[in-house]
Amino acid sequence: MAYTYGNLAVREAERQHETKKTRNRPNPAPVRKTLKLSALEKLVYLVACFALMGMLGGLVLLNSQLYNANHHIYQTKNEMKEQDEKNAELKAMLWTVKNPEKLSSEAVAGGFKPVKEDQKPSQDDNSKSRETASR
Repeated sequence: MAYTYGNLAVREAERQHETKKTRNRPNPAPVRKTLKLSALEKLVYLVACFALMGMLGGLVLLNSQLYNANHHIYQTKNEMKEQDEKNAELKAMLWTVKNPEKLSSEAVAGGFKPVKEDQKPSQDDNSKSRETASR
């Protein structure tokens, strides 16, 4: 009996023949399976594709509407900021115009003279002039 395992193993003759065999046949072409879909399955897939395309179109439409709304909000905020700045400028101008010292200095610069006590109209004269004006 020959040893088949270990350091002193001898090859068996049967195994040598098996390893020396070569293939003489070429590889066969791969078999491709074709799927046969029924008309109902095709219809379901077609409806699913149309539904998916409709949803994607709706998402694009909603996204464009959101963009337009955000653009309008941005414009409105910019307009409000500009109007606030203009309002602050007008308030500053109003304060300078209402300032009595500023008014009197501008009046003197324009050639006006301060009113003296004897030149001021009395309350009675003022009421009589209103009565005559209303008649």
